[in-house]
Amino acid sequence: TPDGATAAYKASFNTLMLDGAALPSMHEFLSAFNKAIGKNDLIISSAYRTFEEQGKFSVPAGKSDHHTGFGFSLKIYDGSVTSNVYDNPDYYNWLVDNAHKYGFVVRYPEGKESITGVSGYVEYFHYVGDGAATYMKDNGLCLEEFVAQIKAHTYNNPLMVTDANGQDWLIYYTACQGDMATVKLPTNFTYTVSGDNEGGIIVSVSLSKTAVQQQQQQQEQESASAQ
Repeated sequence: TPDGATAAYKASFNTLMLDGAALPSMHEFLSAFNKAIGKNDLIISSAYRTFEEQGKFSVPAGKSDHHTGFGFSLKIYDGSVTSNVYDNPDYYNWLVDNAHKYGFVVRYPEGKESITGVSGYVEYFHYVGDGAATYMKDNGLCLEEFVAQIKAHTYNNPLMVTDANGQDWLIYYTACQGDMATVKLPTNFTYTVSGDNEGGIIVSVSLSKTAVQQQQQQQEQESASAQ
């Protein structure tokens, strides 16, 4: 676990494994909760699981979001009793209202069961990055809905998002051909690349406001020349 984790939150196991981008963001998220609410009794009850570990749970191995390494679930542990985090409105409302600021979303939100195929697991948070998380929250989307929408946004037609911290992003999708994908990546910008678990690649590019304006102008010029 990251340095300082035991002061802000706890884990129900000795080794917490998450993706390299998700882990520090999770630490910032839960540390902010600790500072805002003044409690350190949140406990991470699950995170990355191997296929063997997943075999102990109801969702079959190979079908669980836990395999991605991008998610974790939370409970409350007061030293003797474990309870559901969603049963405490102060805790859960803060987590849901602020998760996007750290790149997280509720993976299986209430009311989206017919789309996600999962119910009763609203304490599980999944890392998608600041830009995507803000877009999903602002538009009331679950991950499946976001992936369906982002497929329409290619390198030449990216989704433009300003996140909750004022940072601008370009987000676009590239489909894989079999086991291979040729992904166009920008130069001189910070970006992340992640799979959508459906045979595609999602790229999120962090941009300055000037770069966003230049991108918009370029697209307008290309559109005008095509007419």
